[in-house]
Amino acid sequence: MPFSEGMGPVPSAYLVSHMTLSAHIDSRLAALELPVEPRSLYDPIRYTLSLGGKRIRPQLVLLSCGLQDSDPLDALDAAVAVELLHTFTLIHDDIMDNADTRRGKPTVYRKWNANVAILSGDALFAVALRQLAGYASRPYHGALMDRFLEGIQLVCEGQAMDMDFESRTDVALPEYLRMIERKTSVLLQVGMEMGAWVGGATPDIVAGTGNIGLRAGLAFQIQDDLLDATADPHIFGKKAAGDIREGKKTYLTLLLLERCDRREAQWVQTILKQKSAADSDVTRMLELYRDYGIFADTEDAIRTGYKAAGDVLERFHPSESRSGIRDILIQLSTRES
Repeated sequence: MPFSEGMGPVPSAYLVSHMTLSAHIDSRLAALELPVEPRSLYDPIRYTLSLGGKRIRPQLVLLSCGLQDSDPLDALDAAVAVELLHTFTLIHDDIMDNADTRRGKPTVYRKWNANVAILSGDALFAVALRQLAGYASRPYHGALMDRFLEGIQLVCEGQAMDMDFESRTDVALPEYLRMIERKTSVLLQVGMEMGAWVGGATPDIVAGTGNIGLRAGLAFQIQDDLLDATADPHIFGKKAAGDIREGKKTYLTLLLLERCDRREAQWVQTILKQKSAADSDVTRMLELYRDYGIFADTEDAIRTGYKAAGDVLERFHPSESRSGIRDILIQLSTRES
């Protein structure tokens, strides 16, 4: 039983460092047997995977398996499936956002075109699903597949909600939180649940493991909203206050709309609707954030979210995997990009 319930430290038989986990993930991704032809379909996939990344999601899948006192690498196929699924969503997101770059390189959408990006993303989704075939003989395979497919459906729902918000002026903060839960948090949640299934967890422990990812994912997205407004753009990798300039509804803007007076709210809605805020408008918006305590309360929400994830994690008995997940939560909570 992986929950503590008063147990003392239980040493893990599988001691795997973060660097080792990341190396295993990168090695498996590099070894994917993708066809050569048609090149217009598979070259963009190879290109996207070559861009790298932090591999946080697949690492959490592996560590969630280890959290159940199983070998983390038993969940390597599930971890790769989650990373490929995440990459698929990024390819399609870049089309919808008309994005020029991803991790400092041209997006598939820009390097090739929208049609290529759509097809390559679709093929990548199929490749992701195929990674789970190795679990077909396991008793949890049906649950694993159902949750994986439900996860991508929820991500699509979140993306649709986000698109709908662009033309609405009545979006409330609770609705925004439901949107980011689907668009961002659910993939962390589902990935950690999948790792727990592979590790042999019972359904209630699977749900508890996934709850860590859900809470961390919410904090992560709110943090992203804050960093967009406050971070050094050279570190963050995006234009300063890009969300304000593009008229995006974020945790900060919706919290501001709850607090400011009617005249200020009308001005905020006008700026958001324009989707092309001038520097002076950005400056005023940031001043309103400070005046109404938006920055401070957003920071509190982020701390609360990561703490909630950590509190759930502490219910599991001590292990290398628990320490690994805690390290990732600290890494995420202190990030500048």
